Amino acid sequence: MEPIILVHGGAGDIPDSRDQGKHDGVRQAARIGYSVLRETNSALDAVEAAVKSMEVDENFNAGYGSVLTLNETVEMEASIMRGADLATGCVTLLRDIKHPISLARMTMEPIILVHGGAGDIPDSRDQGKHDGVRQAARIGYSVLRETNSALDAVEAAVKSMEVDENFNAGYGSVLTLNETVEMEASIMRGADLATGCVTLLRDIKHPISLARMVMEKTPHNFLGGEGAMDFAREQGVEILSPPGQLVTEHAKRALESFKKQQNLGNSQPGKTEIGHEAPVPGEVGTVGAVAIDTAGRIAVATSTGGITGKYVGRIGDTPLLGCGTYADDRFGGVSTTGHGESIMKFVLAKDIINRIAFQGVTAQQATEEAVKEMTKVTGGTAGAITIDKDGNIGIYFSSKKMSWAYQKGHEITYGIRHGESITGRFL
Repeated sequence: MEPIILVHGGAGDIPDSRDQGKHDGVRQAARIGYSVLRETNSALDAVEAAVKSMEVDENFNAGYGSVLTLNETVEMEASIMRGADLATGCVTLLRDIKHPISLARMTMEPIILVHGGAGDIPDSRDQGKHDGVRQAARIGYSVLRETNSALDAVEAAVKSMEVDENFNAGYGSVLTLNETVEMEASIMRGADLATGCVTLLRDIKHPISLARMVMEKTPHNFLGGEGAMDFAREQGVEILSPPGQLVTEHAKRALESFKKQQNLGNSQPGKTEIGHEAPVPGEVGTVGAVAIDTAGRIAVATSTGGITGKYVGRIGDTPLLGCGTYADDRFGGVSTTGHGESIMKFVLAKDIINRIAFQGVTAQQATEEAVKEMTKVTGGTAGAITIDKDGNIGIYFSSKKMSWAYQKGHEITYGIRHGESITGRFL
């Protein structure tokens, strides 16, 4: 059966001088909605797209073009409904929001977006990365639906990757030159900019949970080294014994390969997380998650073991606000991955947020432009995932690969290569 979309632009005593603009606007909305309908076969996506096109058209009383109150202000409202399960999202008394219909949809469908690290990932590792990010997205989304807490969701998603050896976080972390694991993590709540950051952790299964404890149980933003380890003990966090249980064979092989490169004259950790541009056995990658719940609250979490062959005591971008992690409900949330030294110099996460906040660009445009510019300026590769305050996502990486996935409703979309985007339905 041929799909159909039907739109309206409002009923009323419309002056003849406005007819052409109304005609043009509804035809454009119908075309946009139908294009989405054919592409996605989703009636929900189609009606949202059609209405969004009219929300930015001054010929209509929605979004830009909304009528004024007696106080000369704009107060908007919107609703969206899915017939299959009667799921509904409604919003009212909105101010200064470009697309009320998208916010209405968010109240019906929260979003979680995760990444499993950017780098030169061998093809043999793709399936493990795919499986891991999809699992993390499912776990995070389940928590998001159950608790309606973006903070709980990103912590749960990252925890699932911290116990998966396919990723460079927790179990599976890369090794220092001394063949030890030193981990770091950060978590941020966009509603009040509350933050917890940790670094130089050893033998702790879930660094991201310790970062959250720093946020919720101390007056500080950041703890590192022995102070962080002492705090973990005070909080009853398990310190694995005997030490070294987080070291994997993949990580050992990656360090061996790095040391061989070092002996050939490449003495510095290179521009990707694996230590140099050539593929090495055991490649792994930083993990991160960004979520927005039905109240519009945004949270971000990022966790890593750093880069293969790093000096003992090296601190990367992951625990640094504005570099590896940033969240602000007014604009969006970002988690980054890649060559930490380059990300730190560019303050990549905050750069993406600033582009959304001050240039008015989309989440995708901000993410892509910032990552490209960082690579151009520093020579280091990176990737980032973004969700803006309207629930739009951004995904981009300048490295060869980055595993990522997001869930919205019953669908998970994921990929690892440039241009790859695979969608599956999960009930």
